[in-house]
Amino acid sequence: MAQLIAPKRWWHWPFGVAFWGAAASIIAYIVEWFWKPSAMGPPLEHYIVVTAMAAPLLIVGLALLAHMDRLHMELAKLAATDPLTELMNRRAFLTALEQAGSGALLMIDLDYFKSVNDSYGHNTGDAVLLLMAARLRQVVRKDDLVGRLGGEEFAVFLHDANAEGMNIWGQDISNGVRYRDESVEFAVTASVGGVIMQTDDHVLHALNKADQALYQAKDAGRARFQEHISETRAGSQKKSA
Repeated sequence: MAQLIAPKRWWHWPFGVAFWGAAASIIAYIVEWFWKPSAMGPPLEHYIVVTAMAAPLLIVGLALLAHMDRLHMELAKLAATDPLTELMNRRAFLTALEQAGSGALLMIDLDYFKSVNDSYGHNTGDAVLLLMAARLRQVVRKDDLVGRLGGEEFAVFLHDANAEGMNIWGQDISNGVRYRDESVEFAVTASVGGVIMQTDDHVLHALNKADQALYQAKDAGRARFQEHISETRAGSQKKSA
């Protein structure tokens, strides 16, 4: 139905014209039935004549609707996208996370990123952020979520991942990225905190737990992954020890 209102492909246009031609024909037929019933012809002939006469206006109207629909989609994408990395922004990531179900939630923060901007300039800093965004895209699966929450902080949700998979992924991504150009080359590591999130977990609570684990990774020396362990799991680990 949406394609009849705002065509998106070339083959939608004939159906759109036919649909709105039928609507115009019905309206015209009702008007004629009230005002001049003796002049009414066969319904099919009436439909063909009205649609042919209205076709130019219908095409213009459909073109305007299609243009407005494209603008709406572009605005919606801009509202949900980080302008630099083109990852999901914080709001879009949290909205998607609410529907994500169970899996591993990870918070990622580039280590000593301020020194990169101070030493090499903001353009180099932006290039490092783009490198990190590209790496995150490469290592996640198609249905996983990747977002930039702000500054040098990123977040990833790995669908249906367990603690072991989260640990392997977190350790790997903590290696960060390497920047190089004609005059300079350096590495930027990352601190990563993660938590296993269940379907019924509150998003902000899970995010807070992952954030706590992230700061534990920073306190432990950075360039590492730290898992947030629940009190129940921590107690069972102590008993087994």
